[in-house]
Amino acid sequence: MAHRRSSYDGVSSIVLYVRLVVGRLACLSVLFGTILIVPPQLVAQVQASDLQGREIIMVTGSTGGLGRAVALAFAGPGTHIIVHGRNVERGQAVVEEAEAVGSTARFLQADLGSLAQVGGLINTIKRDYDRLDLLINNAGIGRGQPNAPREESADGHELRFQVNYLSHLLITRELLPLLRAGAPSRVVSVSSGAQSGGTIHFDDVMLESPPYEGGTAYGQSKLAQVFMTLDLEEELEGTGVTATAVHPGGYLDTDMVAERCVVPGPGCTPTLSPEDGAMFVVNAARSPRSGVYFNTSVVGEINPQALDPATRRRFLELSMQLIGLD
Repeated sequence: MAHRRSSYDGVSSIVLYVRLVVGRLACLSVLFGTILIVPPQLVAQVQASDLQGREIIMVTGSTGGLGRAVALAFAGPGTHIIVHGRNVERGQAVVEEAEAVGSTARFLQADLGSLAQVGGLINTIKRDYDRLDLLINNAGIGRGQPNAPREESADGHELRFQVNYLSHLLITRELLPLLRAGAPSRVVSVSSGAQSGGTIHFDDVMLESPPYEGGTAYGQSKLAQVFMTLDLEEELEGTGVTATAVHPGGYLDTDMVAERCVVPGPGCTPTLSPEDGAMFVVNAARSPRSGVYFNTSVVGEINPQALDPATRRRFLELSMQLIGLD
């Protein structure tokens, strides 16, 4: 995807002042052991004026790991990067890295385990932007440690299902008007090879019946992202908005992979760096294709359950009810 160029001349003195204040507050926060919550609106309203001619890119879960690598892979003159995550300090660090190579950038804080916080994130973006060129649904929770107990989100949903899928479905659906306004634009969902062995458990989609297994939950959530990709491709045909899913490859050297490796074993030795994985995501974002699942750099096979239109309609109806968009 070609970057849009601009005549951006730098950040205004107001932005510099705001960042100075925020930076000093952050230092005081660290000094006194408190958690600083910086309202995203504080920086957003100022920086939104510096978007002309820039490709606007949002990467969820981009304060570390693969997401950070993806955000920085797109950073440079001609882009505006929306960094998202839960940790303010890490988020601002990525913003500074992106700006150092010519991007404008901002950080937005939201926990995808809370649909209320996701709603706040969406409202801020709708308020401050009139278009979106690229949405990368990256944030996620991995398989977890062996025999880890089932966890629920703030909304009472199985945690992986909400963070990896439901919250991204809500973000994507609510930001479709901005994506249409930015056409040609793209939605890229970071899925996993686990989609191939996953199953949508219609009789127990929240996996409440024991025994609970993190791998089962992870596979279901990643397959759900492929369902979403195929639905979007069908719905958005002819609009200039395309959708793909991508498996970023092997075992990445990230916290998500490390978490599962309390006991060394197969799959516990990283085979790729986050930057390696980011290149597969970038390739998916630059591809003109829609409605496909990339297994790293090649088109991969999609789980047969996702290929049945009736099954996808049933799942979409259920999902829309769960996020309150039915």
